[in-house]
This record gives sequence, structure tokens and C-alpha cells, in this order.
Amino acid sequence: MAGYKRKRGDAWQLIATVGTDFTGKPRRFTKTVRGTEREAEKALQRFVIECEDGTVNHSGSTTVTALSSLYMDDVRRFQKRSSQFSEESHLKTWILPLLGKRKINTLKRLDIQLFVNTMADKGKSRKTILNNLSTLKSMLDYAVDVGLIDANPCANVRLPKTEPKTERKAYTLDELQCVCEALNGADSDFLVHVNIIYLGLFGGFRKGEILGFNWSDLNLDTGEISVIRTRNYDRNASVYEDTPKTTKSERRVVLPSVCLDKLRSLKAQQAADKLLLGADYQDTPAIIRDRFGAPLSPNVTYKWFMRFCESKGLPFYGLHALRHTHASLLASLGADKVQVSNRLGHAHISTTLNIYTHLFEDRDRQIANDLNNFIENKRAVK
Repeated sequence: MAGYKRKRGDAWQLIATVGTDFTGKPRRFTKTVRGTEREAEKALQRFVIECEDGTVNHSGSTTVTALSSLYMDDVRRFQKRSSQFSEESHLKTWILPLLGKRKINTLKRLDIQLFVNTMADKGKSRKTILNNLSTLKSMLDYAVDVGLIDANPCANVRLPKTEPKTERKAYTLDELQCVCEALNGADSDFLVHVNIIYLGLFGGFRKGEILGFNWSDLNLDTGEISVIRTRNYDRNASVYEDTPKTTKSERRVVLPSVCLDKLRSLKAQQAADKLLLGADYQDTPAIIRDRFGAPLSPNVTYKWFMRFCESKGLPFYGLHALRHTHASLLASLGADKVQVSNRLGHAHISTTLNIYTHLFEDRDRQIANDLNNFIENKRAVK
């Protein structure tokens, strides 16, 4: 028999066992009714039929922790590695400690709101909260899709107020000149680091994009370089390749000659290293390699550049600030929003505006001044 009943005080508990869950265990459904034993027997028969027809919630005793295992095993084959790492971090840091033992069919909107409020009370940024909520919502959307729950309780959850925007750190034009002059005097042993910094400053590339370049992606004659992959390191310090951040991130950028000269020197240095080391040289296709031919860890350049700036009395803003500096430089040269967005590989121009609003506000003021000067000159001629 697929179902049975038992007396619970002045009520009856109905138990139905239909099929198995994702772990292979029998699916068990329960329902409490009141009335006579005959009425409870009829209710049990209807309940078993509803369970078999799939009209009863199938979540059973599935917890958030159990759901997370199913979700990660199923969706990871379709996700970028970087997305997997982010979601695993959200699960480990916030979602499972706060909600892991909860059964997903008991979660209410209030529970999700309290989850958000707890992170806010701990001083977490709006972005951090939104990212964690997004992972939780994706998991519960998945639970809806596979029939474990009927609706996602994450709807209409309130987030903390938007934080005031802070201007992104970037080198001024004067600082940029000092940095470049100092880099030109760097020892040749550090040429690979200099190339990374130049590609950030004058190409505007993300760190993973720079590490992802192969020599086959670069045309030294035309100066064009194609962004078609990224390289990153996982928790075990192993290199993995991935696709660029978005479809728009796959792009072709023309590099200035100052970058090309540095790259030519790097290529010659790598050829010399290969000749010197012979069979001990790995000769990977990557442009950015260590002296033994293996892909270079991004942390090595970060630490080197930090020490380099300190030794030269220059400000150090991190490697991502090189990308912000590139955007600033483009705006100062008169590039418009679309040109900056395309060169940086942003998925939407709104992303460019959200990050670099201040740059284009300055440009808009300059346009207004130019218009005023034009009008005044016309009046003067008359």
C-alpha cells in the first residue's frame, strides 16, 4: 500500500510513499486531517492519488543543504568556473550557515528577509547581499523547475538602500607619466610584469584577459589583439581557462606602439629563455609566462607592482585600477561613452555609465563650454 494513517491526538496523520527523491530514497508525504476514521481513510485515498498525480508539493524533507548539492551538481556543467566559485563561496559563507538545515518547503518570504537583514546587520555591502540573494534565488528557482516547491519565496525581498557611489581609484595623468617612466627603468628580469601593467594601462584589459592572451591572438604588425579566453587560478593554484566575462567581452583591440614594443621585447626574452633551458622550458602558448614557460600567477605581479611603487614613491591602487586609468585616459582624449564601453568590453553601455559617470560628466561640461565659446564667437563676428 502506498499510504497509511495513524492517530495523532484528535487528528489523523496521513502518510503516503510515492517514488524516490534525487538521492534514491523513497519520497514521503504527510498531511494532517480531522474527522472520523472512515473520513480519514477516504482522505488518505485522495491524498495518495494527489501525490501520484504530482499535485502535492514534492519537497518532502529536502533541506537547503541537500538542495545545494543537487543544484551545484546539475548546473555546474553549464556554468563558468568563476561563477561556480562565487556560488560555492556564497553557500559556504552565508547561505548554509544561516539556512542550511531549513526544509525548503517551509521557507517563507519572511525567512528570506531575515537572511538579508542578518547580512546587513553584519555590515555587508549591498552588492555582497545581492550576490548571496541571487545564488539563493537561483537555487530555489531550480527547486521550482524540478518540482520540489511550488513557488520561490525570494520574491519582493527588500534590499538595503543603495550605497553612495565612490569614485574608482585611477592614476592621474601626471601619476601615469611617473609610473611609465619608472617602469621603463625596471630591470629586464621584470619585463613580464611591465607588460601586464602596460596592457592594463593602455589596453584596459581585465586581469584574467591579460593572462588569457596567447601569442596567436596578437598581430604585431597591425597591433590588433583578440580577447577570446581568460586564465585564472582555482583554490588549488591550478590554472584553468574560461570564456570571457560576457559575449561583449570577446573583442578586438588595437594596441598603441608603446605596448607593442614591450611585447616584442618580451617575445625575444622568452625565445632566449627557451634556448637556454631546453627541455626544462614548458613553452606554453600564453604571452604572460614565468621564466620557465609556465602561465604566470596573477598574484606575483600584484605583489611585485606594490613593492615597485613603494620603492619609487608612487601610489599603488591595485591592478584593477589600471583598467580604470585606461577609461580615464580615453575620456581625457575625447572618446565618447560608446567607444569607451566597446574598448573595455562592457556588456551594456549602462555598465560603463554606472562605473564612470564622473568622467562623462566632466566631458559634458566641456562640451557645454565649447558650445558657449562657439556662440560667443558667432556673436563677436556679427
